Amino acid sequence: MLLNKDVTVLKRQVVCNALSLSSQFSSLYFRTFVFNESATTDMTTLTFQQRCLLFGARIYTLLVNIRRTPASRDILDQLIRSGTSIGANANEARGAESRADFIHKMGIALKEARETAYWLSFIEQTEIVKDASIANLKAECNELISILVKSVTTAKRNTGVVNAKKN
Repeated sequence: MLLNKDVTVLKRQVVCNALSLSSQFSSLYFRTFVFNESATTDMTTLTFQQRCLLFGARIYTLLVNIRRTPASRDILDQLIRSGTSIGANANEARGAESRADFIHKMGIALKEARETAYWLSFIEQTEIVKDASIANLKAECNELISILVKSVTTAKRNTGVVNAKKN
């Protein structure tokens, strides 16, 4: 008999294994993790890159099968684009050629995260999508925004950019 603690450890191991296995096997584990809402509540044990990837995947899986009306089509498509762009831009920042390039790319990821937060609030307010997981997505998006703000601020401070703007 597995205890809740054991199940949590196993879920974390599945995620770690999923990210290191070949693509044909990892997608199975990845989908299992993404669709298991209780597994995604402890996102803080994952790396930032993993959190961004799972966040984008959760947005995609929520919205991909939603019936689009002429009025909602652009909104839902834009939410998918901005939600998946956070991780793509943050991952691109890992290969930055300079600190300024890193700041710029993380800044783009931050803008995309803020846009995603807006669209999540919009679809919740207008009830375009009626799903309980929107609240969890909004909370995760706010956490990603906080991490990105801190990363950009720290990088700017380490280059003297923050102090230069204050003068």
